[in-house]
Amino acid sequence: MKKLFLILPLFLLSLFFVNAAGIDCNLSVPSTLGNLSVFNVTYNASITTHNVSAFVEGRSATTRNSSFSFIANNTNTSNRFHVNVTLQNEVIAEDSDDWEFRATCYLNASGSETSVTTSSTISNRLLDRHKPAPPTAITFTNPLEVDNTITATINRNLANRCFIRFGSPSTPRNAMTLSGSTCTFTVGRDNPINSDYQTFIEADDRTNSTLSNVQSVTIRAVSSDGGGLFGGGTITTGANVGGSTQNPFLPKSNDKAMLGLAILILAFMYFRSKK
Repeated sequence: MKKLFLILPLFLLSLFFVNAAGIDCNLSVPSTLGNLSVFNVTYNASITTHNVSAFVEGRSATTRNSSFSFIANNTNTSNRFHVNVTLQNEVIAEDSDDWEFRATCYLNASGSETSVTTSSTISNRLLDRHKPAPPTAITFTNPLEVDNTITATINRNLANRCFIRFGSPSTPRNAMTLSGSTCTFTVGRDNPINSDYQTFIEADDRTNSTLSNVQSVTIRAVSSDGGGLFGGGTITTGANVGGSTQNPFLPKSNDKAMLGLAILILAFMYFRSKK
């Protein structure tokens, strides 16, 4: 009988330490996530007589979500070994391929949190939820000279980078400077070279991109006498225009005629002296 009285308090004490020791909180995340994707959080069996809350956070170093912030949660789940939490459409999280996620599990007893455990972090997940909206408010003044700018606005909830393409939708793209939701490209000397271009501005979310409507841009960044050592004229390389250059070291038409006349005179004098 004495042994029974000793065993009972030890058993109750062990239950207390099981609950106070923490929750075996584990998170499972799909390799690619979209809208309404599901995170699975599991707990250890010893706490299934209590309510449990799960809170999922995420971050991506290449986006504005660079610190862990709320992604999804599920609260007051009773007598279960696991719970699913859903990524809702209204959660603002930018697309990228370097997302990290973690879950925090809360053990509740009588309305108070008695134990909190955070899962290990799961890395390198692709979040691909939205296709970017096309850039808007595109502003520039033709002709564009050195240090003139082209600006546009992107929807920052759907895109986090912007580019510009001179010539066609498939030409190599140039990075634009992004500040807030405003994209800016500054014309440089020979960047791009003088021409009339069909131009497209591109909103990008690191998984998808969307082009603007075509813009007719005229670049006049290099003056006719500033083409460098071998480029004394404007260079034209538009999509549908043949390229042409002007070299100041080549003889002009009149110089060629005079040179030819001089050669004839010298030849005449040479053969005459042989007679």
